[in-house]
Formats: sequence, structure tokens, C-alpha cells
Amino acid sequence: MQLTPGAVVNMMHGRGPKPGQEPFRVQVLGTKAINGDGGQQRLKLLVSDGVNAVSVIGASGVNYGNMADNVVVDVTETMLTQPQGKKRHIVVLGLHVVGAWHEQIGQPTTLAMKDLDAQQRQHQQHQQPVGHPTYGVPPQQQQPNMYGVPPQQQQPNMYGVPPQQQQPNMYGAQPPQQHNPYASNNAGPIVRNEGHANILPINSLNSYQNRWTIKARVTSKSDIRRYSNARGEGKFFSFDLLDSQDGEIRAVAWNDQCDRFFDQVKQGRVYFISKASLRNKRGNYNQLRHQFEIHLETNSLVEPAADDQQIKNASFNFQTIATLEDAPRGAVVDVIGVVESIDEPGSITRKDGSEAHKRDLRMKDASNCSINLTLWDKYCGDPGERIKAEIAAGRNPILACKGVRVGDFGGKNISTVSATQLMLDPNEVQETGALRDWYAQKGKSMNAQALSMQGGGGKRQEWRVTMKQIRSEGIGMAEPAWVQALVSVSYVNPERFSYPACKLDYNGRPCNKKVTQSDEPGAQGWFCERCNATNDAPDHRYILSIKGMDHCGESWMTAFQESAPSITGIGANELVELKQEEERSENPVFSRKVKTFPWQTFLMTLKCTQERYQDEEKLRINVMRVAPIDFKAETRWTLDAIKRIENGQPAYPKPESKMGAGSGAGAGAGMGGGLKSAVGGMMGGQQQGIQAVYGYNQNNAYQNNNAYNQGNFGQAFL
Repeated sequence: MQLTPGAVVNMMHGRGPKPGQEPFRVQVLGTKAINGDGGQQRLKLLVSDGVNAVSVIGASGVNYGNMADNVVVDVTETMLTQPQGKKRHIVVLGLHVVGAWHEQIGQPTTLAMKDLDAQQRQHQQHQQPVGHPTYGVPPQQQQPNMYGVPPQQQQPNMYGVPPQQQQPNMYGAQPPQQHNPYASNNAGPIVRNEGHANILPINSLNSYQNRWTIKARVTSKSDIRRYSNARGEGKFFSFDLLDSQDGEIRAVAWNDQCDRFFDQVKQGRVYFISKASLRNKRGNYNQLRHQFEIHLETNSLVEPAADDQQIKNASFNFQTIATLEDAPRGAVVDVIGVVESIDEPGSITRKDGSEAHKRDLRMKDASNCSINLTLWDKYCGDPGERIKAEIAAGRNPILACKGVRVGDFGGKNISTVSATQLMLDPNEVQETGALRDWYAQKGKSMNAQALSMQGGGGKRQEWRVTMKQIRSEGIGMAEPAWVQALVSVSYVNPERFSYPACKLDYNGRPCNKKVTQSDEPGAQGWFCERCNATNDAPDHRYILSIKGMDHCGESWMTAFQESAPSITGIGANELVELKQEEERSENPVFSRKVKTFPWQTFLMTLKCTQERYQDEEKLRINVMRVAPIDFKAETRWTLDAIKRIENGQPAYPKPESKMGAGSGAGAGAGMGGGLKSAVGGMMGGQQQGIQAVYGYNQNNAYQNNNAYNQGNFGQAFL
């Protein structure tokens, strides 16, 4: 087995192989696991070229394969680094195993970095190194060599040492009067690139380096986000970088650096970035392949560079839609497909009261599977409107998606996140042409297997339940669950039904945090700790505590600003004014209004979750949506429930239930017996039937609804 002569010495001097060059073939004499930065385990190798041996350290992400003693490997890339305050190391950035060897090759001498002087004398006259170009060094006829040796009439050897009549030190230091513009204190290789030294590939960045520069394109940029924790409040933004070797990494700017760099960084532009720190990425927020992320600091530089056509606009790692069926929830993937339809935009209200815009589209690929993609916020307009125009014109565009998140509501679906990149008809992506040809030839006429349920991606699975089921089956205790139930409001707590909220904007959205009225003498207004500002008057928001019941049971639940007005018929601010008026004038306007709230029945969407209160696990039920009863639809649902009971199936099945013969017979009989008799009475025009189903109070449930008159009861339902 022939090893590369002089490989060890070259690596010790920072002249290891680079991508695209001939690798160094060496033999591994021993391995040892060591702990690197962040507690991550790395591999330390003793490698030999048959004459010398040296210890090297493997970089994170290098695939070592089946590593054992005497294995022969090809080293494809190395780097000489010297972390601040530490000794120099040889870091292996790439290698692959050639094969095992039965014995040690040669009798190598183990060297250390401190042995460079001795190694120079040993190899100066009788060993020539393997020839590799010196990066960033101009021709020696015009400029000094990489170790700072001035021009000589005779060609210096590999160590930059001129003929023996001169005796410079091991680095060939030149006379003081001469200046070498290429000399560097960095032990690693020197690279000239548009005036920036030490340009490194993103994939080569590791925690052993303290001086580096990268040249990369900004492929995506987030908005400024704010956070609050025990140490106070702050803000940050992030942007993703891509270089010419398809290396990707995320950069983050915090607080002062956020203000400094946010307007400077433009998506799609190319920059030189240097004097920043590397930290282990936060896996929950950063799904890029690189182990680290860049944190910009006070001395960091982000300098514009000329556009480089070798750097792509995006780097994709596409998966077929069919493989997403087995993808875990929360996985971030790249997908490309043909858009077949797109919905109109809609909006939802988040927990913090802010409004979010969404839009669903359906796409499929050559795996003959389709999936729903939910576009959020900025993506609803672009590319949402462009896609809509293409569909309206009879064209089906190709959509390439980078960094979309997998969900499992309503089957499998994908949705955009803040760092998602969407490219419409990207001709520079080679998969675009093949997918377009497939769709034109046969894909358009094929019936694809839908991974998402009909009705749009991202929609939650909601199934009909009774109040008793929620408690007895522990719905929501294992994981949050969204259910529907016919609920009659039996009681509304009039004591605490709202809270005073901040009306100011925070991070571009209404703050909605609770405010307190200033009690200091002469002070006026309502103070918000989050905004550190005063409101002239608060915006009262509902936090309505109600007791809901049906024919099986009852439970306490909470309705918030979005759902409570459908129950009360009045806004929170108006209800507060009524209460204040009653307190001032003793006119019972508030009490009379509150008495109108109970004994209304609605179809409610409930969110059931588990919460811990005083070291005890409890079930929390929030009212998310409130809708009036559609009597025709409810009658049909009840008739279907009776059929399920007759077939031995549950009257209230979950969506994923596979209702075979005999499954759920007990549940069906238990919950359905009353339903069957109820509908029987209902169809006969008997008031008792609807009482059995919906749990109305016999005294006053039907007084204000003509549909419940006995003479036309059945007609109203059918």
C-alpha cells in the first residue's frame, strides 16, 4: 500500500489537501474519543505517511466510516488552526476510508507541532514534499514566498530557506528593511479573494477557528423579533447564508447589532462576513445543516461584495411528497411540486390577540401524491397572488419550497415559517423541467393520492363529543385536542368577565397585555409594563367564565375576546360601562343584561388542554368558536348517529376511528339510546325529544324561538 510521501510534514505546515486536489493517503495508527466544544464528542487520530506520524482532530460532521487501527484513509481537506490561548491543531475536514491493512506500514516517527524545527533540518536536503500550490502566494520571482523570504537567485526549498550561506530562522524571516505584504500571523493557509484574507467555505467553519471570513449570499432574512425573559427584554433578527460550495449557515444579530445590521443586510445580496463568533445552533429554531450559527458582535463586519454567479440563490434538498407521509411532525423539509389550486386568503386570531393571515394551496409531484401547503402572512401576497394569477390564466406553476414545516392536522400538510423560501417556476433548479414535462404528459390527468384531508392544510381534526366524554375519556390530557359539542350556557360569572388591556402596538401588533391604573397622586392613565408606557384608557377584553352543559354532563369553560361576544351579544367595553353605570346610579342595567346570557345553546368548538395548578393536573377547556345551531344539519347528524348505533358503532366517533362491525357497541348503546328515542319524539313533534338531545331547560329554553313550537317542530328541523 503506497502512502503519500511527506503528507504529515505538509499538514503540519498548513499545506494539506484542498477540495479538487489529490488527497493525502495516510494510515491510521490509533484513535481516541475526546470532548470538543459544547460537550460534543470528536475523534482524535494518529495518522502516518510511513515516515512520520502526527495527531489530528476530526471536525464535526465528518463521516469516519468503520475506523480502526491500521486502516488506510484518503484525507481530502485539512486546516491548521490555533484557538486563542491554545496550541495549534491539525483539523481534518474531510476523509474517506480506503480499506483495512493487515499491519503498520513503515516505522514512522511521531512528531508534534513543536518539532517543526527538527523536522525542517531532517527534510531540508533529502526529501521533497508532495507538490501542492500555495494559496494566495504570488510568483516567487516578483514577491517573497509564503514564509516571508525575499527573492533569491536560487530557488528556495519547501521551507522558504535560501542557500546555506544565509541562516534565517525556520520561517525564513527577511531583512527588517523589506516588507512582505503576504506575511500573516495566522498559522493556516492564506487566501487572497478581493482583498479579503482567509476566505473559508462555510462547511469548514468550526469552533477551533478565531479568525475567518466567509463570502456568501443572503438567501432569507427574518423580521425583527422581540423577546422577554428573566434578564429583561430584547430584540433580534436572523438571516441565512449560502456560499459557492453550497454551505449554509444562519447569522443572528441581537439588540444593538440588530439595529446596526438590519437595514444593511439585504436579501439576495452577497457579503463578506468576518470578526463574528460561532456558537452551537439552537436546534428548535435553526433547521439548517450546519452545526453552528454565526453571532454578530460589536467588532463584526458585514461588507457588501460584488455579485458572484457561482453562488446560487438557494440550495435545495428535495423530498418527494410521498415520503412526507412518514415524516415526523415538526420536521423541516424541501419540496417541489405543481400547484393545482389555491384558496382565497383568510385570517385567524392568535393567542396574543394578533391577527394572522393564511392561504391554502394544493400541490403534487411525480410520486403521484398531493399535499396542502399553508402560506402564512407575507407569503399570502407574494407568491400567493402570483400563483392565483397563473391558475386563473390556465397555467399550473412549479413551486419550489425550502424550509417548510410538516404538520399532522387533517392528515399530513406543510406550512411556511419565517425562514421559508418559495420560488415560482425556478428554471435554475434542474427538477423544474422534469416535473413540468411529467405534468404535461401524464401527471395532469392522474388522480393523486391525497396526504391532506379535504378542506385545506393545517386544519385541525375536530370531532363531536359530549361533555361527559371530555371528562371520562380524558380528552386533552395527553395532548391538546379540539372538539365540537352542543353546549347550553347554564351560568355566567358576572364578577370577573374581562381585564383592562394595553392598546399600544408592540412589535407591529396590539400589545393586549394587562395594564394597571396608576395610584400615585396626580398620575393619570393605565401603565403597561411590557411597553413601559401609559395608556389614556384601556381596551377591555373578555375572559368570560361560563358553565356549559348538555344532556350528559356539565363543565366550566372560558371564552375569550374572539368567542365571548357571540355568547353575550355585547362587547367587553360596553359591558364594563353597564357595570360602572349600575355602581354609580344603582340602576340594575348590568344585572338585567347578565340574566340574558344563560340558556342559550350553541355549537361550540372547544380546545381541551392539561394544565398544572398547585401541583395538580387539571383539564382546561377554552371556547374557541361559537356558532348558532343549524337545525337541518343537526337533524341529519342525529339520524346518522342512530344508524351508527344500529350498526353497533359509536354514536360519537373520532375522525380516525375505523368503524367495523361490533366496534364501540357499548359506547354506541350508552350514548345513543337517548338519541334514538329523542329523534323519535322529535319527528313526532314532541318537545321532550329535543330536551333529551340538547338538554334545554324545560321552563325557558324555547320561549324565544318559533322553531320550537310544537305545531311546526319537525318542519323546522327538516
